[in-house]
Amino acid sequence: MPGNPLNREEILALTAAAIPLVEGHIDLGSHVQPNGLDLTLKEVARFLSPGQLGASDADRVLSDIEPLAFDASGWLELSAGAYLITYNEVVNLPTDLMALGRPRSSLLRSGVSVHTAVWMRDTGGGPSRC
Repeated sequence: MPGNPLNREEILALTAAAIPLVEGHIDLGSHVQPNGLDLTLKEVARFLSPGQLGASDADRVLSDIEPLAFDASGWLELSAGAYLITYNEVVNLPTDLMALGRPRSSLLRSGVSVHTAVWMRDTGGGPSRC
């Protein structure tokens, strides 16, 4: 129904479509929730330079980034600040869907805040980032 979040069954059906809603998932069965999908962390990068936005795309300059290395146990120790995260999953939104990325409450209780914009059809391909 228009205006409502997708439920678990709808997410699973769209993931089985010719162009799957989600690719590169680690464990789809445990990550599909009643009204959403948990994405998993692939990479964290720190910003090395400021970005730039302008009146046109020609004026846009993306920040330089440096991926951070996970330790032998798969952990990162992050100082306070902004980071670019890349997910394992590639989200392929059909033209009639949009998505809102929201952090799990356990992340919020750990002092992690994830800021995202409205996700719409991405023509760039590759893993999702925010």
